Amino acid sequence: MVREVRIITVIIAKKIMKIKILVAITTLALAALAGCKGGSFGEAVDFKFNVAKGTKFTYGITMDMNMNQAVMGQNMKVNSKIAMGYQFEVLDDSAGWKRLSTTISRFAMHMNANGMNMDFDTDEPENDSTGDGSPMEKVGKILGALKGGQFVFTMNGDGQIGEITGIKDITSKILARMPAEDTAIAAQSLEKTFNEESFKQNMQQSFAMYPGKAVKPGDTWTKTMNMISNGMPMKLENTYTLQSVEGDSIKVAVASKITADGLSSIMPGMDISMTGDMKGLNTFNKTSGMPVSGDDNMTIDMKMKMQGQEVPMKMDMKMTMAGKKL
Repeated sequence: MVREVRIITVIIAKKIMKIKILVAITTLALAALAGCKGGSFGEAVDFKFNVAKGTKFTYGITMDMNMNQAVMGQNMKVNSKIAMGYQFEVLDDSAGWKRLSTTISRFAMHMNANGMNMDFDTDEPENDSTGDGSPMEKVGKILGALKGGQFVFTMNGDGQIGEITGIKDITSKILARMPAEDTAIAAQSLEKTFNEESFKQNMQQSFAMYPGKAVKPGDTWTKTMNMISNGMPMKLENTYTLQSVEGDSIKVAVASKITADGLSSIMPGMDISMTGDMKGLNTFNKTSGMPVSGDDNMTIDMKMKMQGQEVPMKMDMKMTMAGKKL
């Protein structure tokens, strides 16, 4: 009996040893797998904009927006898709600040508002040859002036935008294509929405993800931005997370809270409030910090009150970005 007990004890001990060995092998395998998945897993990386002088790269943004608005008991739906393309060249690199020349390579817009359509694409022949003075002809002339427009801006490795020049030349090009009777009104509108400060803010938002310090997967950092979009002051509270580092690819997740105050100043007689959020994932080249791809989803809720009547509006937007070295 004692001998049998000893034999059983030895068998159990061997099984326990095999289980421990299996657990150890599994643990090592998982560790190796994690190491293959992220070459810099757990290590801090110096993630910044470090594109070399003379480098050219493209940057395209597509915004697909769906807006629902209730006006006097009637629902109004507006679907629009806007695409913009830029070509960048790093001209100089001095004291940590790079000077970039930017050319607008494309502007396209499709809009459907309650069954009414408008289509325009600078990659297609301009719709300005009919000479009938139609709204589409005017839109074609205005938007067609954007293609080939150039401006220059400076930016440091942390994505902070310095000075920006050349926007007034683009504005002059647009106004030169407009009928004389529309120029004065258009000039006032462009001054508010199409100026150096507006473009500076747009560039700042596009390159805002650089943390300004070494970070490793799992680290988060925040940046708050105040900007004006189409004449509307907005505040964006952005939280970024370094999700992974795989080879020469860095993935950064973003979560933003969007609020707007003081909108009554641009629409007298109306009480306006706006809130929203945005979530997305963006990919960068680890060595240069150049943006490669991105997918962001934004939701905006706006309430407007005028003469005691509330007009709610909701907008959903999906924004995609693609960049590559030329």
